[in-house]
Amino acid sequence: MSNIVGVGDSEIGSYIEQNEQNNELLDEDKDQSQFKPEPEKRRDGLDAKHIWAYSVGHFNNDLCASMWFIYLSYYLIYVVKLSSQIAALAILSG
Repeated sequence: MSNIVGVGDSEIGSYIEQNEQNNELLDEDKDQSQFKPEPEKRRDGLDAKHIWAYSVGHFNNDLCASMWFIYLSYYLIYVVKLSSQIAALAILSG
């Protein structure tokens, strides 16, 4: 290990000691099984119905946004008669 450029044996030893101390602290944290939440009680209080509704709402929001950009580009190119480069800049700007 001493052939690593710019790193002395004492620095490597202190680094190894620090890692061992950190691993011991992590091992102590793993033994907190008495703090596990009950399966029916989640931390945020949401049940499966609310999580499903939240995910459907996000999907619909993304769908509406994609449709908005498609129709905005169509409108700018074919109705307003902007060039496709200018229409792309207009869409990307806002």
